[in-house]
Amino acid sequence: HGLAGADFPTRRLQSAYLRWTYERALAALPPGITVHEHRTTALAVTGPRGGRQRVRLQDRPEPLLADLVVLTVGHLDAEQDPEQKGLADFARRHHLVHLPPDFTADSDLDA
Repeated sequence: HGLAGADFPTRRLQSAYLRWTYERALAALPPGITVHEHRTTALAVTGPRGGRQRVRLQDRPEPLLADLVVLTVGHLDAEQDPEQKGLADFARRHHLVHLPPDFTADSDLDA
């Protein structure tokens, strides 16, 4: 049986769905596009808004240069911690957009 819009999937089902979606996205990439998956912790992401990003990874001494960065997170706390609140405040002051970690269905991605 499928889930309705208000149903909350189990972690196992959510994981299976995300894996399926990820694999479909990879399979649909046009020629010349390469994806490198890094299963580690990103400690910092810096760089210009429209340019290459420098990603400092936990298990890599030199920053990784990337054209596009997709960050995925595990289980989330209900409330934003002081760091997330600070990032949101910084973004507002500088007319930027900060998308905090959030449950997928609750995220406002209209930025």
